Amino acid sequence: MFFGRQEELKALATAIRSDQSTVAIVKGRRRVGKTTLIKEFCRQFSGKSFYFTNSPPDPKITDAKERELFADQAKRVFGLPYRPPHESWYDLLSFISDQCRETNTLLVIDEINWMGTKTPGFINTFYQVRETQMASKKGFLLLFAGSLTSWLKEHILQNTGWVGRISLDLTVPELPLHLAARFWESTPRVSIQEIVRHLCLVGGVPRYLEEFNPHDAFNKNLKRVFLQPSGMLYDEFEKVFSELFSHQHGVMREMLQALATSSTYLTLAELAEQLGRSPNGVLSDAARALEDAGFIRRESSWSIAKNPAIGRRHWLRIIDNYTLLYFRSMWLGKQRRPGQTLTIENLQVILGLQWENLVVNHQQQWWSFLGIEARDVVMAHPYRQPKTQRRRGCQIDLLIQTRHNTLYLCEIKFLENPIGVSIIEEVERKIQALRRPRQFSLRTVLVHVNGVTEGVVDASYFDAILSAEQLLKG
Repeated sequence: MFFGRQEELKALATAIRSDQSTVAIVKGRRRVGKTTLIKEFCRQFSGKSFYFTNSPPDPKITDAKERELFADQAKRVFGLPYRPPHESWYDLLSFISDQCRETNTLLVIDEINWMGTKTPGFINTFYQVRETQMASKKGFLLLFAGSLTSWLKEHILQNTGWVGRISLDLTVPELPLHLAARFWESTPRVSIQEIVRHLCLVGGVPRYLEEFNPHDAFNKNLKRVFLQPSGMLYDEFEKVFSELFSHQHGVMREMLQALATSSTYLTLAELAEQLGRSPNGVLSDAARALEDAGFIRRESSWSIAKNPAIGRRHWLRIIDNYTLLYFRSMWLGKQRRPGQTLTIENLQVILGLQWENLVVNHQQQWWSFLGIEARDVVMAHPYRQPKTQRRRGCQIDLLIQTRHNTLYLCEIKFLENPIGVSIIEEVERKIQALRRPRQFSLRTVLVHVNGVTEGVVDASYFDAILSAEQLLKG
């Protein structure tokens, strides 16, 4: 299935220049649909397109064997009766460049971060071939794609040689909620609540959504895909993690487990203290790598009173729903019962936390319901006000501040039954604890899945009440 991604396809199309040679980068987390997007772009491309891909490094495969395998791929891609010369990467890349002789040609190197890993300075060799042989080709686009963003930054985007030569740096996001919901369009009788339950598990990651059978109930999909050893997502995290990171597995796993199970957002210093490590060096590098790979995001603290003054503190938040689910439930279960069918305890509680993360990740898609324009937003993410001697602490699911001195306090809930009036007291406690200037207006927003009671509506306490159905319809 391929739908959406129109903005990404348009961006790729505009990266091509008829009178020159250009370079583009496509990056994003594993399984987010980079390859599908690129292949669709190749299908729509009016000229010649050649697609190459690479596999994760294998310690048993030598550099010579890797070149041989890539030469075999070139043989297939170009439809040749012989294996191209591959005594060195320079020879092989030069040969590939020679095959791209026509005007209006697209050359794709997917998972470039896994190519030439056993050859020091491989990317410099590629740069030499590009500058001496590819740069003069008109209407030629060299497209690099990869999941390891930190590698792409270090070796290409921030590399002195490549700087100024990249015409497009595209990050492929998850599918927006209204497009992710289309995986159930063949089963129109499935409820919004059931679709939301599925999305809470994996977010808008297309490859994971493809694993769900829209004709099966939620519990059946959950058991088959996540909880049985044969299911794709039973140990998907371990596979992706080993593919992306060849070192620091232990500390990164510890970080993600601590963040996923914490009752509050943690700074790097707080996380380091909890793990008994230094916040600098290894832990800081690991946090940066996890952020680049799309596992976590650093959310800035800010002072509402100073329009705003971004604080020196950053809270770390896991943004990937599957990773959250894995460490909130599956990982511990696998330690207790390795190789056996798992169960997820307190499923409804976990779904509530997953829903909160999902709504925050996709918040820009529903700002329009509140009359918020993106250009007016100053800050928008989960807000934590630490407790001090002079003020109470509070944690807000999502706080949006606009340049018009307006705050939107968003409460995000997924309960089994309609939300009752007790939610009003819960939100009011947060409002009373929140320190804000008098000139700021504050509006309350409730985002729910299974409805609200008449008492909540009659109280007229919330300035806006948004349903999952609204969010999924876009």
